[in-house]
Amino acid sequence: MSLIPPSRRARTDDQGDRGDFRAASLRQIHREIVEGNLRNERARLDEALYNLEFYRGDFSRFPVRPPGQQQDPTRYPRYTPFLQRVVWALCQHLYARGPARRLRAPAGMPAAPYDAASRWLEGVYRRNCADAIWQEADRLTVVSGVAAIQVAAGPDPARPIRLRLWDASQFVVWEDPDEPTRPVAVGTIDLFDRRRRLTLYTDAVKRVYVTQKLGPDDAAGGTAYQQISEAENPYGLIPFAFAWFHMPVGSDFWCGSPGCLLRHVNDGLNFGLTEGFDCVRYNLRPVVLLKNVRGGFRPPSPIRPGDVWSLPEMADATGEGGGGADAAYLQADSAFVAASWEDFRSYVDMVLEHVGVPPGTIKMEQASVASGVRVIADHIPLIQWAESRQRPFARYEDELAKLVLTIGAGHLGAQSDRDALATADALGQVAADPGLVLRWADMYPYLPGPDRNADDGWLLGHHLTSRTMVLMKREQLTRAEARQRLDEIAEDERHERAVLGLDAGGRPRAEHGPGAEGRGRGARATDGGGVGPPPEVGGPDDEDDDGDGDESKSSY
Repeated sequence: MSLIPPSRRARTDDQGDRGDFRAASLRQIHREIVEGNLRNERARLDEALYNLEFYRGDFSRFPVRPPGQQQDPTRYPRYTPFLQRVVWALCQHLYARGPARRLRAPAGMPAAPYDAASRWLEGVYRRNCADAIWQEADRLTVVSGVAAIQVAAGPDPARPIRLRLWDASQFVVWEDPDEPTRPVAVGTIDLFDRRRRLTLYTDAVKRVYVTQKLGPDDAAGGTAYQQISEAENPYGLIPFAFAWFHMPVGSDFWCGSPGCLLRHVNDGLNFGLTEGFDCVRYNLRPVVLLKNVRGGFRPPSPIRPGDVWSLPEMADATGEGGGGADAAYLQADSAFVAASWEDFRSYVDMVLEHVGVPPGTIKMEQASVASGVRVIADHIPLIQWAESRQRPFARYEDELAKLVLTIGAGHLGAQSDRDALATADALGQVAADPGLVLRWADMYPYLPGPDRNADDGWLLGHHLTSRTMVLMKREQLTRAEARQRLDEIAEDERHERAVLGLDAGGRPRAEHGPGAEGRGRGARATDGGGVGPPPEVGGPDDEDDDGDGDESKSSY
């Protein structure tokens, strides 16, 4: 029985839409799921799934040799996580240290609701590890072009909003013909109880479809869906925000990515590595070559070091010996190994350069430790690439913030708690235009060493930073933690001065200085009992000479 009132229930038969675009769309979507089994989406879903498996390092669907080929059972395949490594390199900077987020009130608007909503949103993002979700979404856009983040309200008061990430192989969309980047329906696909489950969302309806349950011997899941439930969408909107590899500015929701290219390259590298390994393994094994040996003779097997052979010499036509029997090894020229490996590495370098990854950031070979400047120089193309993605991701983040605030306002507004209702009122006021401002962290490597020390010293010397801010940056501390650290340092210094008898500058105080009979053996005492300055040690330039130079000397 449907839980949607008759006035809001969408018809799935051929009558009743009366020209209503959304009702007609829902009817067509239902047919495509139940009767068509998502036939139009299968090719795209498969491509996205294959890309995802290569990204995860799962090559079980892609054997490195053609099927049916006779294989030595001891021939081992070789694999390389090339796609994964490239994706991590491209996406290592944007969300390495997530941006600071703040909701800013427009001119003329009260700031209090925005401040309250900003604090609430920060708590939601912290509990859901939003920076980690966004970083993985960035990676998935490279893998398959687009990723979806679902927003769901839950009963847990400590975590009222949950965020869930879906890759392109786990969802389907039905586009609005007038605005393709805003779907009229979204369906998520997952596995539940050995069934495929498709959960469909429109702004009014939530439906669940499932396939037949897989048996113990079934290798693949069914594709025939049947509807098992229908309910009203409690949010009144489609609870998904999206991130793309290419920001969609045209008329297509699916904008592509280099994921398929990288997958095919990875597949070819796996094949080349395996074939090269087989060539090395078999072609470089020496073969025993026997000369002038009587027919039918076979050397002992296995051949062991120190064995002594008696080679029966082959006789000529007269019955005499044929010139002496001999045994030697015949071995293939190994030059092909270096040639094939050079071709392999050249191809990898070319692909890396074409996708914008400096090969030096992937390879782990270096004769000496690179300086900080060298490391930064190698990462500049990747940092520039990450900076170019800040603007589109600011747009994606703004869409997610609107969605979270809207769903949060509705969810908290249904509570009876006074504080929840007050928060819901603030969220409702800012949800339509939250004014999200992102402050991206510096993406250039902050490496320990003399370069970093000189940079911090210059900033401190010109009063452009503080010790607190240096500690915050170096140790990844909050301002309160950095100040607590400085308080502990000051307390330790006071204790050390009291115990060691040091002055404020860290030098021994006069009353604790070495005396003639104490710790300062060899020190020259002054009339006051203190420690006098040490005598100046003369250098080569202080010696007398016969010239007309300055003969003045310092003395005590």
